[in-house]
Amino acid sequence: MTSLRDTLLEWRRRDQDLRQNSKDYAAWLEFDSAATAWLKAEIAARGWPDQVGEDGAGAAWLIAQHSPDLEFQKACLGLLRGLPESESNTHYMAYLHDRICIREQRPQRYGTQSRPRAGSEDWELFPLEDATRVNLERMRIGLEPLEAQWLP
Repeated sequence: MTSLRDTLLEWRRRDQDLRQNSKDYAAWLEFDSAATAWLKAEIAARGWPDQVGEDGAGAAWLIAQHSPDLEFQKACLGLLRGLPESESNTHYMAYLHDRICIREQRPQRYGTQSRPRAGSEDWELFPLEDATRVNLERMRIGLEPLEAQWLP
């Protein structure tokens, strides 16, 4: 019998394989929708996956991060925030928080989300909530300064 951790890791492997080997965004959406439906059912039955190791928890977060369902993403962020400190990962919360902000067309807090710059192969950050405080917010949760992650 396959464990929950193993199933999560398989979803992550398939997610990353698809994204690294294809720019077929319709295929991405189909996969992300299926992964979301699966994780929704797991959460309804058992709550947020715990006891699955750091890699399993990361795989669950990745499904939420790539989900096309904004309300599901918000629910997952709430579940992540409700975890005991020993089981929580502030990086996952920051990335999911920023992803939700971008989807709601609001500035991001932690500077984790970027997009291709128009007419270029370079990338740019989505707008920031407060550019003067972004590194303080990042430091507070253990992320490196923005300049170290996003070189101009």
